[in-house]
Amino acid sequence: MKVRFIVLALLALFATSAATASAQMQTGEIFGKVTDQSGGLLPGVTVTLTSPILLQPLTAVTSETGTYQFPRLGIGTYTVKFELTGFKTVVRDGIIVTVGFSAGVNAQMAISTVQETITVTGESPVVDTRNTGTKQTFTNELLQSIPSARDPWVILQQTAGIAMDRENIGGNMSGQQSNYVSRGGNPTNNKWSLDGVDITDLAATGASPYYYDFDAFEEMTINTGGVDVTQQTGGVGINLVTKSGTDHFKGSARYYDTNHRVESNNITDAQRNQGATSGNPIQDIQDYGFEVGGPLKKGKVWLWGAFGKQLVDVGVLGFYQPTATCLGIKADEAANVLSHSITDVNNCLNTDRTLLQNTNVKADVQLFKGNKLSFFNNFSRKERNARGADDLHPIETTTPQRAVSKDFGQWGWRIGPSPTYKADDQWVLSDRLLVDVAWAHVGNNFILDFHSPELKDVQPTFIINSPASLNGRSGSRSVNIRPVNSLTFNMHYFLPGQLGGDHAFKVGGYWRDNLSEGLGHTGGNASDRFPTDVELASANDCATLAVGCQVGLTRDSHSIYRLTNVAVYAQDAYTHGRLTAQLGIRYDRNHDQALAASISENPLFPQFLPAVSFAGADPGIIFNNFSPRVG
Repeated sequence: MKVRFIVLALLALFATSAATASAQMQTGEIFGKVTDQSGGLLPGVTVTLTSPILLQPLTAVTSETGTYQFPRLGIGTYTVKFELTGFKTVVRDGIIVTVGFSAGVNAQMAISTVQETITVTGESPVVDTRNTGTKQTFTNELLQSIPSARDPWVILQQTAGIAMDRENIGGNMSGQQSNYVSRGGNPTNNKWSLDGVDITDLAATGASPYYYDFDAFEEMTINTGGVDVTQQTGGVGINLVTKSGTDHFKGSARYYDTNHRVESNNITDAQRNQGATSGNPIQDIQDYGFEVGGPLKKGKVWLWGAFGKQLVDVGVLGFYQPTATCLGIKADEAANVLSHSITDVNNCLNTDRTLLQNTNVKADVQLFKGNKLSFFNNFSRKERNARGADDLHPIETTTPQRAVSKDFGQWGWRIGPSPTYKADDQWVLSDRLLVDVAWAHVGNNFILDFHSPELKDVQPTFIINSPASLNGRSGSRSVNIRPVNSLTFNMHYFLPGQLGGDHAFKVGGYWRDNLSEGLGHTGGNASDRFPTDVELASANDCATLAVGCQVGLTRDSHSIYRLTNVAVYAQDAYTHGRLTAQLGIRYDRNHDQALAASISENPLFPQFLPAVSFAGADPGIIFNNFSPRVG
C-alpha cells in the first residue's frame, strides 16, 4: 500500500508539468485513424487537408497502422478528405482548429464499386484527447462577444485559476497592465507570446513589453498548467495570435466611445462618511481602427494589415486640477466629505491620459510546394501624461511616458514605437516530417521624462516630512532600452507503428539574446530637500533657509546588462488506442553579463562625485537547468 501511494504521488507531481501543444505556439494539429467497416486498419489512404487559411492543400498517406497527422496548422476551419481506390470517398467538413488543440478526425470507409463521396458536416471534435494540461482558448468570436474592456489582461481576468491585482471597470485600468498570479505561482514565471515569438520582458520579468490592438487578435490562449517543452518556465503562458490574409479579401473597422455620460454610482452618504468612494471615474475612452487582408496572388501571396488606437482618459481621485474652484473643493472635502456631490468632485479631477497605438503587417508567401514563408511586423506606441498620479502626487510631480525618440540608436529598431519583426520559414518535407525556423527581434523601449525639457537643468524640491516625501515636481528622467533577438528551430516527425503505437516527436532549439540598458538623470544633478512645505514657501532658495536645508547630490546613471539563453528540447507524444502519454526533456543554459558603461562627474561638486568608468564584468556563473515534462 505504501509503495502504491508513493507511485501515485510521483505521477501527480509529474502531472503538474504535463505536456500540451500550445506553449509559445500559434498552431494546432489534426490527426486520426482510418479503418474499414469491419474495424480493420487501412494503410495507403490519401488524406487531403484544405482550408481558406492554407495557401495550398496539404496531403498525407495513412501509415501501416492506418494513422496520419498534420502538425503545426494555423487556427481556422478545415476540410479533411479520405480517398482510396475501391472505397467510398469520405469528407469531414467544418473541423475547427484552435491554438494548441489536437483535433482527432477518424474515418470509416466502405467498399464501393462506383465513385461515391460521403460528406459529414458539423461534427468538429470538441475534446482534445491529447491535451494533458489546463488551458482556456478565447476565439475571435468570444473576444468580440465578452462584455468587458478590450485588452488581454481583462481576458486573463475571465480565466479560471487566475487572480488579478485590480478590477478593470469599463476600461478605466487599460492604460497600465495588471499583475496576476495563478495557483500561488511566482508571477515572474509568466510568459507572453505573440504569433509564436516569446516577447516576455525579462527586465520586468513576467510582464508584457507593450500593449496591443485588440481587434488584431484571431485568438488568445491562456495556459495555467502543463506547458510543453517549448516554454521555459511553468508559469502562465499567454499566446496571442493575430489575423492573417486569405484567398478572399475581408476586413473590419470599429469605433467605440465610452464616456462619463454612461457612468453611474451607488455610493450613499453613509458610505462616503466611512471613506468609500466611487473609484477613478472614466472621462472618455475611445477605441478605433481597422484591419484588412487578402491575396496579392491567390494561392501564393497573402497580405494583412491593421491599425488601432486607444485614448484612455480617466480621473484620479485626489488628483485635482490646480484652479481656484477645484482647490476650494479639495479643501472643503478634506473638512467634510459631503460638502460637494461626487459629480462635482469628479469634474475637478485632473486627467490621466494614456495613448495606445498599434500598427500590424503580415505577409505569407508560398515559395515552392511544401514551403511557407511568413513575415510579421508590429509597432506598438504608448504615451502617458501623468504616470504615478494619485492624491499625494499633483500633476507637476508625475512622470510623462513615451517611446525613446532620439540619441539612443536606430529608430524602428532600438527606439521609436516598440517594434517587433518576425520571419518564419516552414517546410513540409514529407507527410511525416515538418521543419520550422523562425527569427525575431523585439525592440522594447520607453522613457519616463520631465514635464518640460528645461527641467533637466532645474533641481527638484523634496519635502522630507510630507506623508509621501513629496517631490515638488518631476525631478528625473529614466531611459529604458530592452532589445531582444531570438532564433528558434523546431522539427516534428510522425513515426507510426512502433512499440505498439504511434509517436509524434518534437525536437527543437532556442537562442535568445536579451539586452537591458538604463540611463538616469536628476534635474540639475541635485535635489533641494526641505523639512516642510511651509519652510519651502518661505525660502527663496536653499541658501536663505536658516535650518533644516539639505542638498542631495547625484550623477547620471548608466547600466547595460545582457542575458543569453540557449535551450534544446525533445518530446514524444505516444498514442496507443485511447492512451496518450507524453514525455519530454528541456535543457536551458543562462549566462548573464554586465557590459561596459561610463558616466560623467557631478558638475556642481566633481570632487565628491567624479566621473566613473566601468569596464564590464562577467561573474562566470552559468545556470544549467534540466526540466522534465511528463503527462
